[in-house]
Amino acid sequence: MNRKQNVFVAAALLSSAGFANAAPAIYQDGALTIPNGAIITEHREDYFTNIVLSTDSQGRLSIVAATRATPAFVEDVEAVVEENTVTLEVAGFLSTPCNALLEPAVAETDDGFVVLLAQSPSTATCAQVTQPFSTDVEIDVSDRDAGSYEVRVNDLELTFELP
Repeated sequence: MNRKQNVFVAAALLSSAGFANAAPAIYQDGALTIPNGAIITEHREDYFTNIVLSTDSQGRLSIVAATRATPAFVEDVEAVVEENTVTLEVAGFLSTPCNALLEPAVAETDDGFVVLLAQSPSTATCAQVTQPFSTDVEIDVSDRDAGSYEVRVNDLELTFELP
């Protein structure tokens, strides 16, 4: 799968992941607009907003616009293991009070998970003070065997055990 397809797949999955405040992807006038998406590969982890894909004369999609989102600063992560779900309790800071935390991007790896938390771009003029946040990120682990798993939330790593 090439880079453009990776962005499209990750963005499409994230935009339809069932978050209550997630806007749907819209295809109109030959362009697919995806509000939020992520690239999570072995060598790259980036979160984007306002992704626009356009079709060429042969119907192939290519990226024509995307805004890279700034990662949220993650200070603490705790894993609460339940029967089929691991809930990550995450706390940290946004760069200004005008920013909001975007929907988390969650990807599975061979030995665990990668979670990207990003903040919305701010067009307002804000005081340059950090804004604390706390959020829960649920990960379905019903298809995982018992054992030790690693999870990385932005740059913070931890390990949890599944019984």
